[in-house]
This record gives sequence, C-alpha cells and structure tokens, in this order.
Amino acid sequence: MTRTEVFLINKTAILVHLFLRVLVSFTAVFLIYYISSLTFLEHCSTKFVPENAQKLLISDHPVDEALKVLYDNEISFYAASGEDTTAIAFYGEQLHPPIIEGRFFQEGDFFKSQFLAVIGQNLKSSIDTSLGYPSIQINHTAYRVIGIVGTSIDTPINNCIYYNLDSMTNKDIIYLGGLNRNKVESAVHYLQNSFDIKLIDDPISGINR
Repeated sequence: MTRTEVFLINKTAILVHLFLRVLVSFTAVFLIYYISSLTFLEHCSTKFVPENAQKLLISDHPVDEALKVLYDNEISFYAASGEDTTAIAFYGEQLHPPIIEGRFFQEGDFFKSQFLAVIGQNLKSSIDTSLGYPSIQINHTAYRVIGIVGTSIDTPINNCIYYNLDSMTNKDIIYLGGLNRNKVESAVHYLQNSFDIKLIDDPISGINR
C-alpha cells in the first residue's frame, strides 16, 4: 500500500468520524428540543398546573383560609381550582405560561383582598377599560387584568383566564401541586393536620383526570 493510499484512507476515516460526531450532536440537540416541546405542550394542556397536583376536598373550612395557613408559614405550594377559568394561589417558585404583556401573578398578589386576572391573548377583546383600568368580568365581578399570556400555536393558554383563588367563594375542591413532589406531600400533610381534607383520587396524576 502506497503512502498516498494510506493518506487517503486516514483522511476518509477522519471525515467519517467528524461526520458521525456532527450527526450525533445534531440528533442530541433535536431530541432535547423535541422533548422540551412536548413538555411545553403538556404544560399548556394543563394550563401550567403542576402535573403532580393532588385533588383535595376541604370540607370544614373555606379553601382560601386553608391555603393561607400554607402561605403564612412559607410552605411552597401551587393551588388551582376550576376549568374554563382557573383560580390560583401559590407560594415559592412556580412555572407559569409565556407572558405577552404585563406580568403573571406574584406571591404578594394573594390574600390581599384584591381581584386580579391574567388572560389569554384571544380574550383581549373582552377587556373593559370603563373603570379606568383594564378589567374583565368573572362571576359578575370586575377583575383587574395585570397580564396577558399566549403561545404562537393554538393551545388552551390562549383562551384561559387565571384569577386569584382567594377571591372566589363556594369552592371546596382544589388541585394542590408544585415543582417538587416532596414539598407537595409536605403541604398536603400540613393541611391534613389542621383541616378535614380528603384526597379525591390517588395516585398523583395532575389536573386532567
């Protein structure tokens, strides 16, 4: 075998190696993007209510009173109730939909006797400004719109309404979740020690039952 042939073989081997490395890298990036996209769409389908949320029935006290116990004791949680409109309250770091205008809820927005809402981009036409600020009607009550969320593709987020859970009445069922499963279990146990709480179903399976 001549030196030229050896050189060509080595060159070919190097090119094949480089090609395989690029292919593997591209495949890895594609898989990461694909998995991230699926995760994002899953979050959108549940309106970003944590997938580990447990469905609870609180029968002996108002829901907002029970959740305020968690809030006042700085116990991380994310609570939600409702389907067409979603009442929420949370403490600690949580996920939220993409913001288009304004902002999403913050910890300080809850249990302050406020009526606040974040709406999907398809509902912008429902905003009323006659009160001197942007508002939307929820259960015949005006809620100040503090933010607009949405996605570039059609998802439930574009038509959702979030409002602060502590403003609602006559509710006794909530979904309680969070970013950390252990913290969710701690929050549930904390509530069970103070209130008459029943787990509607188990195992944990998120808001879409």
